[in-house]
Amino acid sequence: MGCLFTYPTLLFTLFTLWVLSYLTELSYESLFATAVLLLAACIGRKIIIGESIGKRAHIAFRMLLGVSLALAMMSILLATNSSIRLLLGVVTLMTAISYNVYNGFRTMRICKECAQYPLFPRCDGSKEFRRRGV
Repeated sequence: MGCLFTYPTLLFTLFTLWVLSYLTELSYESLFATAVLLLAACIGRKIIIGESIGKRAHIAFRMLLGVSLALAMMSILLATNSSIRLLLGVVTLMTAISYNVYNGFRTMRICKECAQYPLFPRCDGSKEFRRRGV
C-alpha cells in the first residue's frame, strides 16, 4: 500500500512544484531543507512509534514521504550549478536507499523471530503486513 500512495503523491507534488516554478521563484535550498524536515518526521515516526499507528496515519506518512521526495527532486532540478546538483542527487539517492534498506532489514528481523518464518512470504504475518500496507 505504501507505493500506492507515495508515488502518486510524489508525481502530483512534483507537477505542482514544476508549475509553481514558472509562477514564482523557488529556492532549491528551501525545498531541500523542507524535504529533509519531512523525511526526518517520517524516520522519527518509524523509530519512535514504529508501525503501531492506524491505517489513515500510515497513509498520511506515506504521502508525506512522497512530498519529501518530490521536494528533494525539485531542489535538484533547480540547483544553480552542476556540483550542487550532483551533491543533492547523491544525498537524495543515498537517503532513499538507506531508508528502504532499513525498512527491509526491520521487516526481516521481525519475520525471523516468527514461528512461521519458513513459510515466508505465504505466512500469516506477511499477509498481515500486506493488509496493513506496511
